[in-house]
Amino acid sequence: MNLKLKAKWEVISHPHIKLTENRICYNEKTGRRKKITTNGGSIGIWLDNKTFLVKSKLKDNIQTATKLEYCPFSNGTIKL
Repeated sequence: MNLKLKAKWEVISHPHIKLTENRICYNEKTGRRKKITTNGGSIGIWLDNKTFLVKSKLKDNIQTATKLEYCPFSNGTIKL
């Protein structure tokens, strides 16, 4: 079963980690959902094997997701 998730935000340091309007966090490369976990008493998300992002610092580390569209009249894709 495939789900289409529309990203609204992305993590600045890891642009393949996306967040939806419903605050669902997922990895765009693998298509898997990221779970909110605990690490030594802190609540957050593991971005990769070594990087843990605390939930309270999440707002400072996200930006709106860039959207790439194909344009046949230019050299390929353009940012919107």
